[in-house]
Amino acid sequence: MAWNFFYSGNSMHPTFRPGDVLRVEACPFPALRVGEVVVFRHPRQGNQVVHRVVAVLPQGLVTQGDNCPEPDEVLIPPSQVLGRVVACERGGRLLGVAPEPPRPSGRRRAWAKLDRLAARFLQPIYRRLAGRFAGWLTLRLMCFPRPEGLEWQL
Repeated sequence: MAWNFFYSGNSMHPTFRPGDVLRVEACPFPALRVGEVVVFRHPRQGNQVVHRVVAVLPQGLVTQGDNCPEPDEVLIPPSQVLGRVVACERGGRLLGVAPEPPRPSGRRRAWAKLDRLAARFLQPIYRRLAGRFAGWLTLRLMCFPRPEGLEWQL
């Protein structure tokens, strides 16, 4: 049994783009392999998600979006897997699904590494400063009478 799935979101970019129509086929759990793209019902949120399989365990799948830095935190039980994506229709053309995510360019990898390095050093400083200034910043709702009526300001 196969059906079409209208893709939205950015977690699988650049493999899929919002507006792509994905062709999904039912697939028994034991037949799923690492690298395949699956549609599943999120165990906590209940919404349908499209991600790539990064590990197949007896108790479920470990998945990750192609545009996500880390695997999903939730293990996907076999009962939540709806099917395997076998093709993508974009702009009237039928495209296959690559068995692995597209590799980012060298420049993009370098920026990502620099970003992670900067975040590691700057995040503690940011948190410390944010904690100090949080006490100074308090919101107050003020009301001023005006000839045309009351004026409310934050």
